[in-house]
Amino acid sequence: MKAFLHPVRLCLTPLAPLHIGLGEDFDPTGYIIDDNVLYAFDPSQAALPDVLRQKLLEGASSGKADGIHRIYRLLLEYKDLFIPRAHSIIPVANGVAEKYRQSLGKPVHTESDLITKVYNNNYLERTVYLPGNGIPYLPGSSVKGAMSTAWLEHLYEKAPQIGDRLQNRLAELLERGNNSERFIDRQLTGCGKELEDDLLQGKFETSPMRLLKIADFMPQYAIARKIMFACNFKKNPVKDDGSGSRGRGPAARKEVILPGQYRSFISETVLHDLSGVVNLHTGKTPALRPAFNELAGYCNNYYRRRFEKERLLLLKRKMADRVGTERLSKLYRELRDRLDAASAFLIRLGRYGDAETKTIEGAARIKINAGKGRPPRYQKDTTTFWAAADSETQEYGLMPFGWALVEIDPQEDCRPLLDWCAEESRSHPDMHAVMTGLKEKRAEAERAEAAQKAAEAALKEQAEAEARARADREREQAAMSGEQRRLAEFCKVLGLHPQLKAGDAGAAVLQQVAEFLEAALVWPASERKECAESITPLLKEKRMFQGKRDKQFRDLLHRLRS
Repeated sequence: MKAFLHPVRLCLTPLAPLHIGLGEDFDPTGYIIDDNVLYAFDPSQAALPDVLRQKLLEGASSGKADGIHRIYRLLLEYKDLFIPRAHSIIPVANGVAEKYRQSLGKPVHTESDLITKVYNNNYLERTVYLPGNGIPYLPGSSVKGAMSTAWLEHLYEKAPQIGDRLQNRLAELLERGNNSERFIDRQLTGCGKELEDDLLQGKFETSPMRLLKIADFMPQYAIARKIMFACNFKKNPVKDDGSGSRGRGPAARKEVILPGQYRSFISETVLHDLSGVVNLHTGKTPALRPAFNELAGYCNNYYRRRFEKERLLLLKRKMADRVGTERLSKLYRELRDRLDAASAFLIRLGRYGDAETKTIEGAARIKINAGKGRPPRYQKDTTTFWAAADSETQEYGLMPFGWALVEIDPQEDCRPLLDWCAEESRSHPDMHAVMTGLKEKRAEAERAEAAQKAAEAALKEQAEAEARARADREREQAAMSGEQRRLAEFCKVLGLHPQLKAGDAGAAVLQQVAEFLEAALVWPASERKECAESITPLLKEKRMFQGKRDKQFRDLLHRLRS
């Protein structure tokens, strides 16, 4: 029997900053931050003056620790040449821009300085994007993985015998004190895979997850982004003395997709119905075949509890953006009917979401590093959380990462979601003025480049014309007889002589002319005639027909012609 397909349209709206790591960075030699906007470009595409090109080459080939540092400063100094060539324009948080300025101002003396003060400070991790235009998208595999986790927890709750067996194995494994950390991690990974296979009642070809095909979520318009800090905090205050020390961890700079963009990503999912279809190799098909709305319900059961838990944590620590949190809570209440009906579902995507939103609650064994020289411990809950911030020192007005709402085949607008997006998007950086200014800069750069190319073309054409003329002269000279070359050289010298005045009949040049004409009387007939024709105009121009030389020159010229 032929398999049937059940396509479903999915619309995703980010509810919090999203970052799905690509493993690719904005390299400091390929961007400039100016007025809180990042301009990423390919330096080789900019039309550079020779002086700047030479400076950049010197910095790149110097072999010194501050060579690349000098390149960064040159890029910023000559920003007007590079900004019009930007292929990605992304707003940056105030703290990111300030960190960039500080790093460029610090002196660099050693290789260690270069790494700690420049490299580490200015590499900015990108989110996944489309290669053709650099616009972010959301991989379908990320959504499928998040849905799979929610379904696995549902199956785990329905299969206590599988959970008990796994718990016993994990307890036995962790009680062994002589195993290495790597061995324990490997064994825990193996236990997790075994648990997944048991819950799904199959491996690979018999796993029901192979029936779920989710296409990548493609952007529907220009996606608003920002470079922000991902900051790590302890879930509980470090001190109990009333000081409430936050217990800060590392902070990193990441490109994120901003929340409040209504149905900005669209995908399509397909559920295969293999009823009556047998795998030719194994003779089996997946035993579990949930409907898509069932999977959506599992996601809501899984993620709604965790969403509420994280919201309360941020409020309890007094670190949340209270206005934004209240708006989101209001939206959550208004969407409750849709979530209950599984016509939409909550999901968490990408990095910097809590590990508790990526594990099965009853079976979780999350690795907690205890510090250098101390063995890690494994527990059900994490001890830290990540939040999006505008500054690495920010401790208030924080936002969690990764939350999104997915609507299933919506037929009309969702008014509560649309209103929330309109309010939320007011805080997005206004890129209209930036893009308008960039268009003007690009137009100006194109005009300057066109003028430069025209000037270069004119110089090239002039040089080619001079080369052709020089070649013609060389060919002419090569074809000349000795008499013709002497005539050409004498005419050239005579042409440089100033015009004579009345009373200059005794000038020495007149004697030189007379001697040259008399010497030419013995030339072959054609060269004699050519000599007369070439010199006569020069003698008139220089007013040399005067005094007794007038008759002498006319007589010599007549004899040359005859």
